[in-house]
Amino acid sequence: MRHHGGQNGRLPGAREPGYKLHWAQLALLIDWQPDIVLAAGPPLYLTQLSSQQRKRAWENGLCLAHEVETLILDHHLLRCEAGQRWLERLMIATEGRVCCAADFMERLRRLLEARRIQLYSDMPVSEGWHEAYAIGKADTNSFQVYTDANEHKLPNLDV
Repeated sequence: MRHHGGQNGRLPGAREPGYKLHWAQLALLIDWQPDIVLAAGPPLYLTQLSSQQRKRAWENGLCLAHEVETLILDHHLLRCEAGQRWLERLMIATEGRVCCAADFMERLRRLLEARRIQLYSDMPVSEGWHEAYAIGKADTNSFQVYTDANEHKLPNLDV
């Protein structure tokens, strides 16, 4: 596998606030000829994303998927249910060249961000837990127990 990148090994501009993947950056990425690309995908959960930006994201996804062996889209894209449907359509349109990280690792999709309201309702986080976790004084064992016992409450995880 080839590894190329701009400053710090990243696609130039990809982490800028208000990120939009411009054609020049896409062309540069394609020119590097990577076998696999892992990208955050479009933030479809943002209401300010215009229809033109959504269309451009779709076209960029199609273009990039046809230029690399495997395109892994995750993070921003799967923060909402609409992102999962968008990914499924892109997978079909590219004959399976696109997947999410869970698919790539042959794991169930958990979509925790997309289901955060349900999860926080079913499993409230105690005050101070995040801070305790950050310093190693808390763990995620209760979440694992929850997911094992409540898999049926989280529909479409294995789409």
